[in-house]
Amino acid sequence: MMHTQPLAWLEVLAWIGLGSAFVSAGLITADIARGARQKLWIMNPVYPVTALYWGPVAPPRPRPATGS
Repeated sequence: MMHTQPLAWLEVLAWIGLGSAFVSAGLITADIARGARQKLWIMNPVYPVTALYWGPVAPPRPRPATGS
């Protein structure tokens, strides 16, 4: 079996996708750390993990209800 290198543009595209996914997850984690927490505690780790496979396409995190 012969090993071949992936296409250069495809490898660059993959690295860009990975980078944007980690940046998205980091931004969501920073937002949660600043106090924008959800009512259900399990959703706090779910949103950053979702951003890892959705990247910048991840749907925006709903803001917790404030007020009364």
